[in-house]
Amino acid sequence: MDSAKDYKIEKEIHLLMAHRTKCDVVAEILAGYELPMLVKIAAKLSCMVFGICKYPEYDVKQMIKAVLRERKKRLDADFQWTDENRERFLAINNELYEACAKGWQEALKIAAALEKRMKRRDAFLKDYEIEIMIQAYPRIGGERDAVDNVAAYLGEETLRCMDSGLSHCHYSKVNSEDFQKSITIDKSMNWNGEYFNGEFDNDFICYPIHYMLDRVWSFADILFIRDIGVDVRVSYQYNKVIPKRTQED
Repeated sequence: MDSAKDYKIEKEIHLLMAHRTKCDVVAEILAGYELPMLVKIAAKLSCMVFGICKYPEYDVKQMIKAVLRERKKRLDADFQWTDENRERFLAINNELYEACAKGWQEALKIAAALEKRMKRRDAFLKDYEIEIMIQAYPRIGGERDAVDNVAAYLGEETLRCMDSGLSHCHYSKVNSEDFQKSITIDKSMNWNGEYFNGEFDNDFICYPIHYMLDRVWSFADILFIRDIGVDVRVSYQYNKVIPKRTQED
């Protein structure tokens, strides 16, 4: 991106941040931008989160969400549920569900092995936690340096779409029932209502789809997810209490 474009984007960001406490003013300013400019502003803001910035990190993150919400509104307004889009959307939905299921299946296998170690009173293993985290990245159009940052931000949003996972403590035990209770796996909880105006009344929509639409993902972003990652994160620990001294030094 050349310096003239950079300067224009930074100027617009300073304008937005100057009015960051006035939601109606920010909304009016954002409404005046073309879609590509919204992407560039969001990308620049996301870089500011990790660099030197004169604005509080919380305020910058809130502005990113405001910009991407405006972007989402524009994209969704123009989106049409053609047969092709509908078929592709359901295919992505199924892939996300399967990714969640695979994550849980792997977590359960790991938990079973850890439980065996604990039953044998393993000298090291006292406690463990397992998190299953889903991350997806969309393919979005525009200038490469800008869209990569926005796609990465959307991906980070899905990282929050996680199961609390499995854990061992004094008050609970891990078993396969946890799998059935998982909000990401439980098919008795169908998320096909709120955002679809009856389009998927006869279909199952998984929780990650609902989670993303509830934030800053547009229908088009979900339609063009290019890859899905599943992290199964395991942590376990050993701790030892130092006994009180029985005599003074």
